[in-house]
Amino acid sequence: MKKFTILILSSIFILVANGCDFDSGSESNHEICDNEKDDDGDGFIDCEDQECMNDPICQSNNTNNTNNVNNTNNTNNTNNTNPEICDNETDDDGDGFVDCDDLDCTEECEYQEVCDNETDDDADGFVDCEDQECFNHQLCNLEDEICNDGFDNDGDGFVDCEDTDCAASELCLIEICDNRIDDDGDDLIDCDDPGCADFEGCTSEICDNGIDDDSDGYIDCTDPDCADFEDCTPEICDNVIDDDGDGYVDCVDQDCFSDPACSNSEERCGNGIDDDGDALIDCEDPDCIGAPHCQPGAEICDNYMDDDNDGMVDCDDSDCIGDPFCQQNFCDPVNDSGCALSGDHCYIDVGMSTSEPYCYSPAGNLAEGSDCADSIECEPGLACAGLYTTTCRQICTPSAAQCAQGQNCTTDYSGADYGVCY
Repeated sequence: MKKFTILILSSIFILVANGCDFDSGSESNHEICDNEKDDDGDGFIDCEDQECMNDPICQSNNTNNTNNVNNTNNTNNTNNTNPEICDNETDDDGDGFVDCDDLDCTEECEYQEVCDNETDDDADGFVDCEDQECFNHQLCNLEDEICNDGFDNDGDGFVDCEDTDCAASELCLIEICDNRIDDDGDDLIDCDDPGCADFEGCTSEICDNGIDDDSDGYIDCTDPDCADFEDCTPEICDNVIDDDGDGYVDCVDQDCFSDPACSNSEERCGNGIDDDGDALIDCEDPDCIGAPHCQPGAEICDNYMDDDNDGMVDCDDSDCIGDPFCQQNFCDPVNDSGCALSGDHCYIDVGMSTSEPYCYSPAGNLAEGSDCADSIECEPGLACAGLYTTTCRQICTPSAAQCAQGQNCTTDYSGADYGVCY
């Protein structure tokens, strides 16, 4: 009986001993804060381990807790030319984060604690940025995006002006080169802004290529930028030379219409115009005495009188068939057709009321949109019109769709046959 009792006590002792060993093994998963060992295998020893921060041993002499410090020197380096090397304990790219604390090293470094997945990966009771392994990590030290330092300060994958946070920053505004507004706030507008150097409309006018290079509506010598260009010399009206190179010589050139040297131009006796500037038109001018339709007894086709007493006046008289004055009333200014004389072009004048179409030679050479004083200065098919500034505009008929998209055919009065596009 005594031997049986001793056997039972021995078995109990062994079980108790084994139980103590099991408890001791479970305690090895936690950090012991004063044995200079990394008990829990997380890379932090004693008071440097987050589990020991509130332990009395570490509260009384917290000299080893060197890792519980936030990165207060997160200064951006605008000269970010070097990539971060992830294992040299150096801030290679100058963004304030070293090795595995730098977002550039996310793929290369394997952290026990992942700092942005809302999971306690290392099972130490601290999640993401609350874990001491993440204190110095870039994800836990984000700031507002700085728009000109070359870094992704807020960690959203976009740098400087690529980040929507910088959309309203003056540093990221872009100059629109043809709206006459200082879009980027640098006091330089459109083509004066260096940002518009490559914009098509900001190139200089080339004065002899037939192209509006600077998109200001003026071509070659008609552009003020070409005033000093050698081949843009003004027309001299009495030297029998095409000085300005526009194909018209002396008084035929529109630049000379009001020049005194052209006041003695030959009167054309059937166009309703005082060609020679003597205030006498057609058959009223002595220069037309020999003109067939200016002979006594013949019907004069543009004086609103029945000169030959046949009951028919001017163009209604069969004597005036083929007369230039009568032909011009039937010309088409939209298509520049119907003028009897070769070289004549069909025009209308637009003012308080639109005139009847008339034929005129030579043709004007101002393009659509050019400033003008008279319709005959414009290319055929255009009329000089406008309220405050008159420009060459496309002639149109209200019943047809000749105007560009967004424009309308505007007439001076209801029922007019012709108008201009606005």
